[in-house]
Amino acid sequence: MSWEITDFEKKQKNTLQGLFAVEIDGMKIKGWSVRSKDGDRWVNPPATAFKKDDGTTGYAKIVYIEEKVRWHKFQDWALSEIDKLAPATADPVQGDDRSLF
Repeated sequence: MSWEITDFEKKQKNTLQGLFAVEIDGMKIKGWSVRSKDGDRWVNPPATAFKKDDGTTGYAKIVYIEEKVRWHKFQDWALSEIDKLAPATADPVQGDDRSLF
């Protein structure tokens, strides 16, 4: 199975560092974001906004990995691939290089 980060667009606003897509064997999933705050970096999956009962906006993930170990491996892989595409978004301290699955 082939995984690839595509369509990376550097965009900085608040915690947002950029937007990208994940392509898995020809299927492209758009709407991912890479974020950073207080030295931590992470990726967010595509989500759809909805109005909560209290009137605030909530976000429901459209794509997610339920198993925490696999989710963390995916995060590490995605950040590493993004750093290759856009080194300026890279954190000086890199995570380990565990395999994705």
